Amino acid sequence: MTDPVENLTEMPERDAHRLRAATAAQLGLDMTIGIVAFSRASGTFVAVTDQRISYDDLFPAAEVGARKILRITKDKRWRLIYAANDVAAVNPVVARLVTELQKDQSKIAVTAEQVYSAALRSQFATRHLTQLGYSTVDEFRKDGLQELGKGTYDELIEKLYKSDLGLEFVIFGHSDDNHPVLFTIDNPGRYTDMTWQRYAVVGSGSPMALASLRHKPLPDKLEDLTYRVLEAKFNCETASYVGGTTTLVMIKGDGAKGEMSEAEIQPIREEWKRAQAQPPPSGAVEAIKASSVFRAVT
Repeated sequence: MTDPVENLTEMPERDAHRLRAATAAQLGLDMTIGIVAFSRASGTFVAVTDQRISYDDLFPAAEVGARKILRITKDKRWRLIYAANDVAAVNPVVARLVTELQKDQSKIAVTAEQVYSAALRSQFATRHLTQLGYSTVDEFRKDGLQELGKGTYDELIEKLYKSDLGLEFVIFGHSDDNHPVLFTIDNPGRYTDMTWQRYAVVGSGSPMALASLRHKPLPDKLEDLTYRVLEAKFNCETASYVGGTTTLVMIKGDGAKGEMSEAEIQPIREEWKRAQAQPPPSGAVEAIKASSVFRAVT
């Protein structure tokens, strides 16, 4: 079967981060989970997603093996993970990004910002302006106040500022000098550098995944890093809209990639479950029993 990740380039044409993810979950956005981290020692990325796909409120979400790790440049150095409340919104934006990067990938973050922002403005124009005779937001801003009056104009401007594509992207890859680069793009086309942190998370499961990643330092050994990323994914599976199936891909600086199968992930999940079931450390239990507050209530 042809891998759609590899075919995409042929198509035509933080705490604030945690807060934005929590807000998405509270609003019921069906955004699932995507996690990316890299090893400083090797520069290799480990990317994990669920495979759950949503169609907004039209149909029930389903575990259908969705590919959420997409190659966006022909040289195989750059990839994207998406989280979305409606999968139909993803392809047009990613296809446009791929098209623009085929022309020039020297400023990948700037291009991603511009494509996202343009998609948001286009969506708003289609939903709110075309029936009023305006084909673009720029046209509306130029003539709308005079032609529609202040009340209608202000109402539409407020809607514009509140509009949301319902998309989050993690974009990751290697620079020309082979250094890992990692950033997020979210509404309304906002770029956030995450290279300094070595990991990034998108989707409604983000708060739980971030809590897992942050509870101790991120290791550099690739095998240890891989476990921590999978652990974060397992930990957030109880969150709303996070699927139980898992895709894990490793990507080297030269673009070479490998994928871990569900059969290979399953024993890791079982070991994680066993670790979760372990009792508290005996030394900690004894210290609690010896504390004054414990003695006072027992």
